[in-house]
Amino acid sequence: MERKLVACVNLIPGIQSMFWWEGKICNEQEILLMLKTETSLMGEVIKVVKSSHTYSVPEIISIPLGEGNPDYYKWIADSVQNSEKSAL
Repeated sequence: MERKLVACVNLIPGIQSMFWWEGKICNEQEILLMLKTETSLMGEVIKVVKSSHTYSVPEIISIPLGEGNPDYYKWIADSVQNSEKSAL
C-alpha cells in the first residue's frame, strides 16, 4: 500500500484450498487477497507479492474488468502511482 502499487486490498480469510503440489494433494487454509490496481503496475505488484509470499508458486492472476462505476475506476487510477505521477 505504501508504494501506491494498489488502490485497495481486500483480505478474505477462511479460504480452503485443495491443490496438487509435488505429486500430492494439499489442503490448506489461505487468505485471498483482492488487489485493485492498473494493468501497467501488475509486473511490480507480482514482484512484491512473490517476494513476501510463503509459497514458491503463489497464485497471482489478473482479471480484466468490464463495465463498472466510472467514478470507481477513476479513483483507482488516481490512487496508484503511474509513470506520469512518479517513478518506481
